[in-house]
Amino acid sequence: MAWNREAHQGHAIRQLQGVWNATAAGVAANTNIAIVGVKVGDEVKAIEYTAGVPGVVVASVTAVDVVQVTTVTTGNTVLFTIYPKQ
Repeated sequence: MAWNREAHQGHAIRQLQGVWNATAAGVAANTNIAIVGVKVGDEVKAIEYTAGVPGVVVASVTAVDVVQVTTVTTGNTVLFTIYPKQ
């Protein structure tokens, strides 16, 4: 099967449609963080900024409008990128 650039680009664009970001203050591990608009099934990526240095944090949607991170982020800002369920 030959690689089809247009089909590949179209697939990538569809994956990015609806992607959005939110920030929140850090919290203790496994504490609910309200992110209005996030839904169960959405994929969430999180980056914690510690003294201006970014680091990846494991995050998950636990309920409608609720995200949790698995590590302590207290005192830092967390950037969430939400990929809506297709």
